[in-house]
Amino acid sequence: MNKELYGNTYDIPEDILSHLQKYSGEKTISNLIDSKKISYSNMKKIIHDMNKGELNELGGDVFKNWISRNLESNREGLKTSKNAKRKGGVENAFISPHEKNKQIRSTQRHRKSTERHDTSVDNSFIKLDESVVVELKKINDLIKKLL
Repeated sequence: MNKELYGNTYDIPEDILSHLQKYSGEKTISNLIDSKKISYSNMKKIIHDMNKGELNELGGDVFKNWISRNLESNREGLKTSKNAKRKGGVENAFISPHEKNKQIRSTQRHRKSTERHDTSVDNSFIKLDESVVVELKKINDLIKKLL
Protein backbone atom coordinates (compact mmCIF):
# COMPACT_ATOMS: atom_id res chain seq x y z
CA MET A 1 0.00 0.00 0.00
CA ASN A 2 2.81 2.43 0.85
CA LYS A 3 4.67 1.91 -2.41
CA GLU A 4 2.94 5.05 -3.75
CA LEU A 5 4.77 7.07 -1.10
CA TYR A 6 8.23 6.04 -2.27
CA GLY A 7 9.97 8.79 -4.19
CA ASN A 8 8.18 11.54 -2.26
CA THR A 9 10.34 14.13 -0.55
CA TYR A 10 9.31 16.38 2.31
CA ASP A 11 10.61 19.73 3.51
CA ILE A 12 12.06 19.70 7.02
CA PRO A 13 10.68 22.62 9.09
CA GLU A 14 13.11 25.24 10.40
CA ASP A 15 12.52 24.34 14.05
CA ILE A 16 13.48 20.70 13.37
CA LEU A 17 16.53 21.82 11.36
CA SER A 18 17.69 24.03 14.23
CA HIS A 19 17.20 21.10 16.62
CA LEU A 20 19.25 18.85 14.30
CA GLN A 21 22.21 21.29 14.45
CA LYS A 22 23.15 19.63 17.77
CA TYR A 23 23.59 16.33 15.89
CA SER A 24 25.41 17.71 12.82
CA GLY A 25 28.46 15.47 13.42
CA GLU A 26 26.46 12.50 12.12
CA LYS A 27 26.76 12.20 8.32
CA THR A 28 23.06 11.42 7.80
CA ILE A 29 21.98 14.42 9.86
CA SER A 30 24.52 16.72 8.15
CA ASN A 31 23.12 15.73 4.75
CA LEU A 32 19.58 16.47 5.94
CA ILE A 33 20.61 19.88 7.27
CA ASP A 34 22.30 20.73 3.96
CA SER A 35 19.42 19.60 1.72
CA LYS A 36 16.57 20.67 4.09
CA LYS A 37 14.56 17.79 2.63
CA ILE A 38 13.98 14.16 3.51
CA SER A 39 12.63 11.32 1.38
CA TYR A 40 9.98 8.86 2.48
CA SER A 41 12.41 5.94 2.28
CA ASN A 42 15.02 7.88 4.28
CA MET A 43 12.43 8.61 6.99
CA LYS A 44 11.71 4.89 7.20
CA LYS A 45 15.41 4.06 7.41
CA ILE A 46 16.10 6.67 10.10
CA ILE A 47 13.15 5.60 12.25
CA HIS A 48 14.30 1.98 11.92
CA ASP A 49 17.83 2.92 13.01
CA MET A 50 16.43 4.94 15.91
CA ASN A 51 14.40 1.95 17.07
CA LYS A 52 17.54 -0.19 16.87
CA GLY A 53 19.34 2.03 19.41
CA GLU A 54 20.73 4.99 17.46
CA LEU A 55 18.19 7.48 18.81
CA ASN A 56 20.74 9.79 20.42
CA GLU A 57 22.97 9.88 17.32
CA LEU A 58 20.15 10.60 14.85
CA GLY A 59 18.31 13.57 16.33
CA GLY A 60 16.76 12.34 19.54
CA ASP A 61 13.11 12.16 20.53
CA VAL A 62 12.13 15.45 18.86
CA PHE A 63 13.23 14.27 15.41
CA LYS A 64 11.82 10.79 15.99
CA ASN A 65 8.41 12.21 16.92
CA TRP A 66 8.42 14.47 13.85
CA ILE A 67 9.26 11.55 11.54
CA SER A 68 6.66 9.30 13.20
CA ARG A 69 3.92 11.93 12.81
CA ASN A 70 4.84 12.48 9.14
CA LEU A 71 4.95 8.79 8.31
CA GLU A 72 1.63 8.21 10.03
CA SER A 73 -0.12 11.19 8.41
CA ASN A 74 1.16 10.30 4.92
CA ARG A 75 0.06 6.69 5.29
CA GLU A 76 -3.32 7.73 6.73
CA GLY A 77 -3.83 10.20 3.88
CA LEU A 78 -3.22 7.48 1.33
CA LYS A 79 -5.56 5.10 3.15
CA THR A 80 -8.29 7.75 3.37
CA SER A 81 -7.98 8.46 -0.34
CA LYS A 82 -8.29 4.79 -1.22
CA ASN A 83 -11.25 4.33 1.14
CA ALA A 84 -13.01 7.28 -0.54
CA LYS A 85 -12.42 5.70 -3.95
CA ARG A 86 -13.76 2.38 -2.68
CA LYS A 87 -16.88 4.03 -1.26
CA GLY A 88 -17.28 5.90 -4.53
CA GLY A 89 -17.61 2.64 -6.43
CA VAL A 90 -14.05 1.92 -7.57
CA GLU A 91 -13.48 -1.81 -7.26
CA ASN A 92 -10.24 -2.94 -5.65
CA ALA A 93 -9.07 0.56 -4.74
CA PHE A 94 -6.32 -0.97 -2.64
CA ILE A 95 -5.02 -3.16 -5.50
CA SER A 96 -3.10 -1.83 -8.48
CA PRO A 97 -5.06 -2.11 -11.74
CA HIS A 98 -3.86 -5.02 -13.86
CA GLU A 99 -4.91 -7.34 -16.63
CA LYS A 100 -5.22 -11.06 -16.08
CA ASN A 101 -2.78 -13.10 -18.14
CA LYS A 102 -5.01 -15.00 -20.55
CA GLN A 103 -2.17 -16.84 -22.27
CA ILE A 104 -2.06 -19.52 -19.61
CA ARG A 105 -4.54 -22.26 -20.58
CA SER A 106 -6.92 -19.75 -22.07
CA THR A 107 -8.76 -22.42 -24.07
CA GLN A 108 -8.51 -25.35 -21.69
CA ARG A 109 -10.41 -26.09 -18.53
CA HIS A 110 -8.66 -27.32 -15.43
CA ARG A 111 -8.69 -31.09 -15.07
CA LYS A 112 -8.32 -33.29 -12.05
CA SER A 113 -5.05 -35.14 -11.91
CA THR A 114 -6.92 -38.40 -12.41
CA GLU A 115 -8.40 -37.06 -15.65
CA ARG A 116 -5.07 -35.92 -17.05
CA HIS A 117 -3.87 -39.47 -17.65
CA ASP A 118 -7.15 -41.25 -18.07
CA THR A 119 -7.45 -42.98 -21.46
CA SER A 120 -11.19 -43.59 -21.20
CA VAL A 121 -12.20 -39.93 -21.19
CA ASP A 122 -13.36 -38.03 -24.30
CA ASN A 123 -11.07 -37.06 -27.20
CA SER A 124 -9.92 -33.79 -25.63
CA PHE A 125 -7.38 -35.73 -23.60
CA ILE A 126 -4.28 -37.49 -24.83
CA LYS A 127 -5.04 -41.06 -25.91
CA LEU A 128 -2.46 -43.72 -25.35
CA ASP A 129 -1.66 -46.06 -28.18
CA GLU A 130 -3.44 -49.41 -27.68
CA SER A 131 -0.13 -51.31 -27.77
CA VAL A 132 1.16 -49.18 -24.88
CA VAL A 133 -1.96 -49.93 -22.84
CA VAL A 134 -1.49 -53.68 -23.43
CA GLU A 135 2.15 -53.50 -22.36
CA LEU A 136 1.23 -51.54 -19.22
CA LYS A 137 -1.36 -54.15 -18.26
CA LYS A 138 1.26 -56.90 -18.65
CA ILE A 139 3.69 -54.98 -16.42
CA ASN A 140 0.97 -54.49 -13.79
CA ASP A 141 0.15 -58.17 -13.83
CA LEU A 142 3.82 -59.08 -13.33
CA ILE A 143 4.13 -56.66 -10.40
CA LYS A 144 1.03 -58.14 -8.76
CA LYS A 145 2.49 -61.66 -9.07
CA LEU A 146 5.76 -60.56 -7.48
CA LEU A 147 4.00 -59.05 -4.48
